[in-house]
Amino acid sequence: MSVGRTCAVVKTAAVKMAAGGIGCLIAVLLIDPAQAASVADKVSPLANIRAGKLHLTPHRAVYDLTLAQAESSSGISDMNGKLVFEFSGSTCAGFTMNMRFVSQIADSDGAAALTDMRSSTWESADGETFRFNSTQYVDSALKEATTGNARRARGKTIAIDLAAPVQRAFSIDPDVAFPTEHLVDVILAAQDGRHIFQRRVYDGSETGDKVFDTMAVIGPSRAGNNAALPQNAAGMRGAKAWPVSIAYFHDGADGGEQVPTYQLSYLLYSNGVSDELLLDYGDFTLKGRLASIEFLNVAECN
Repeated sequence: MSVGRTCAVVKTAAVKMAAGGIGCLIAVLLIDPAQAASVADKVSPLANIRAGKLHLTPHRAVYDLTLAQAESSSGISDMNGKLVFEFSGSTCAGFTMNMRFVSQIADSDGAAALTDMRSSTWESADGETFRFNSTQYVDSALKEATTGNARRARGKTIAIDLAAPVQRAFSIDPDVAFPTEHLVDVILAAQDGRHIFQRRVYDGSETGDKVFDTMAVIGPSRAGNNAALPQNAAGMRGAKAWPVSIAYFHDGADGGEQVPTYQLSYLLYSNGVSDELLLDYGDFTLKGRLASIEFLNVAECN
């Protein structure tokens, strides 16, 4: 795999990791159309935040990422970097996710590249509106940019207005979740003791025109790893957390056994913070450690 192709796949999954989505899984993906329709008609899971049943903590987290393994087919000899993820917002202002991932990639031919990937999304607290913007720089040169917005008509379709990389308007099914909504969905499923959760997701990644089928496998709850948490995360020590693995599949693929495009695994805390990251691209894997975290003020609603 060339440095350029590696940059492309890392950008896509890094955006999904910032969206909270954070060996190759072969899975049977079975999304019940009736279940999907009921999801489209119900009130957004974000209503649980407004009702005080769930709390997402505004924070800025820094992760150290290193190459865990790489097969010869990947063409990668080394890779490391830092990912900065910031989540903020409120039930009146909406929810913002900002991500920046800077990495150094070296391939087996000796070529190296410095990649700088940035993503910013905003989601209204009612789950109706979603805005997204992402860019990728390689050795300081802009290589990709994706910008657009989405508007949900409850029970109908979701209208996408894509401004870049090309101007395009199209619609997707109403059962599709936006990133913060999907994060809340996974936490609620974990709290309910569910071990499998499936939902279609649109996050504006890649070229902004793809919907992904996702399957989350949720392990038994456990207290967070006290020894591994940064010192200033004392409030999270002993907090409930779940090991989560989310596989992303291209939407519309044939049923039966499918190999995901990639898989993100992480330890998900009940407040929305993640640790112990693992990004599996099939022929290479990155692991991430929570190096530092800063808790941000919660925006007050007037």
